[in-house]
Amino acid sequence: MLQPSNQWQWQFNQTDNQLLLDIDSSMAFATAYKQKHLTNEIFNDTSFNLDDADYYQNISSELQKMSYWSTPEVVQIALNATAAQRYYKPTMPKSWFFKTNQMDIHLNSQPQQCQTICLLYTEHGYGRFLVVERSDCASVCMLLDESLLLTQSKELNQFDIIKVMNDRIFNNSEIKQLKYA
Repeated sequence: MLQPSNQWQWQFNQTDNQLLLDIDSSMAFATAYKQKHLTNEIFNDTSFNLDDADYYQNISSELQKMSYWSTPEVVQIALNATAAQRYYKPTMPKSWFFKTNQMDIHLNSQPQQCQTICLLYTEHGYGRFLVVERSDCASVCMLLDESLLLTQSKELNQFDIIKVMNDRIFNNSEIKQLKYA
């Protein structure tokens, strides 16, 4: 598992319009995020700080316990989530794409035991998401699957971020019944 270092630095690559994590002189991790989705903090505060390291470690640990993903996939998910948690622009919820959880097991009913991984259902299927950030009413979620069709003309791609009201979120207990592809 890739361990955080105080040498790591966030940097924005203007040429590729992409946020990178400079890991050492010979290796950089390219996140999935372009400038239009990021706050201007990407130009001001670029150190991979203790909060970033803690978040990265917590997400990595949770994902490894699930045994769905290989170690390189866990690192990729955790680094993208860390970048999103730190730099992604706040957005309004877009809950209308997703079905409401009628079973009352969503995040509002279990705030202390909220899972890291959740499901969101559309009219076209479901997607597995990592909960990047949560509040009492809504959560910022990152798609873990390759893609998810929202409408006939709109889809999310892997690592895309969307904010939804918590009543749209289905908890992790349903994921155990689904095999990760």
